[in-house]
Amino acid sequence: MRMFPHRRRVLWKLVRAGQFVRCEVSPHPFGTELRYLVNGKPIMTRVFEEAEALEATAAGWCEGLLRRGWRSATLHGDAALHLAS
Repeated sequence: MRMFPHRRRVLWKLVRAGQFVRCEVSPHPFGTELRYLVNGKPIMTRVFEEAEALEATAAGWCEGLLRRGWRSATLHGDAALHLAS
């Protein structure tokens, strides 16, 4: 059984045509919140009680975006984009 993070953590970041997508997790009173942000604005959030379900959902979002042409990229400084492991 996997443990949830005790603070906010970015799972992955993608870029396409000047747009940025980020998936992050953070503690929540009822489990862990999964957030999907576009250009820093929350688009979708969901709270999970089980880490496995959260990881599967995050992976599904990422895979769907990659199939639609989004890509991981590495930039210098705080804007570094990459798929988190």
